[in-house]
Amino acid sequence: MFGDSGTKSLSHREKRRSPRFVLNLPLDFKLVDTSQLSAGIVINGGEGGLLINSLENIPVGSKLEIDVLFPSEFELANFAALAEVVRKDRREKGQFGYRCALKLVQINQKDHLKLRNLLRAQSELLLAQAIQTPAKQLTIVTNKDAWTFTMKE
Repeated sequence: MFGDSGTKSLSHREKRRSPRFVLNLPLDFKLVDTSQLSAGIVINGGEGGLLINSLENIPVGSKLEIDVLFPSEFELANFAALAEVVRKDRREKGQFGYRCALKLVQINQKDHLKLRNLLRAQSELLLAQAIQTPAKQLTIVTNKDAWTFTMKE
């Protein structure tokens, strides 16, 4: 994938169906059929799933009812979904808890639209920041493909 120049080739294909964006948002969740509410932080996400940090040791395969809070204009908004834990890793040394990959299994149309709008806003923010700062790396994402170009100094 990387040649002698240290740059990625154009043949690299992104395996995810939608791009992921850094989010850093609060998350409440509970295992399906339980009442114990827990909290976590959404690290990044896309339309298909989220990566979260949690102090809870959630088994892979668990189904979670999640509620993600995010700023919308001058108030807090949220979206809810049913998610499945598809991967879990211990956090790095010196950090507590677990990093879990969640696959969104079920989300109603209204909440899906909220998620899409949140991701679109993150995309626009990222683009605005990229325009204002000289880029050393440029990623171009099309419908199902992504290419990354690295600028040499």
